[in-house]
Amino acid sequence: MLTKGQSLSYDFFISCIIFILIITIIFSLFRYSNTQISDNQKIDHITRTSQSLSELWMREGTPKNWNTSNVIDLGLISNSRFNQTKLNQLNDMDYTRIKNMAGVGAYEFYLRIYGTDNTTMFDFGLYPSEAEFISKNQRLGILNSTIVFVDTVVWE
Repeated sequence: MLTKGQSLSYDFFISCIIFILIITIIFSLFRYSNTQISDNQKIDHITRTSQSLSELWMREGTPKNWNTSNVIDLGLISNSRFNQTKLNQLNDMDYTRIKNMAGVGAYEFYLRIYGTDNTTMFDFGLYPSEAEFISKNQRLGILNSTIVFVDTVVWE
């Protein structure tokens, strides 16, 4: 007597569907975790860039009394206070040049110095619009004998 096995049964179809669903779930979770890791790496890099740029503003720079033609290293402080002349010189310089000197890379930045009453005393850079990732650092300083807040925003 001849017996045949039934290869295409309901059990086979159900097991194939379950297998395909499990593989699909595993790949989608893998892709999701890779996206999350990549986004976290970008956020960490932008945060580090924002911190280093905010530290850059709080230095004297090289030379100590630099101007647009002889600046080697940016810094907006003189005698532990913001120097209005350096702020004016920064304002006269090209954004792309400052961005390259500061080492911001592919990101954009915005600097805002404002008083305790939220009036802007100085700003420079590109204000963030439709940013995917953004990091903001806030520091305290003194400008014209008044306490000011210094916001450094780095964004992509």
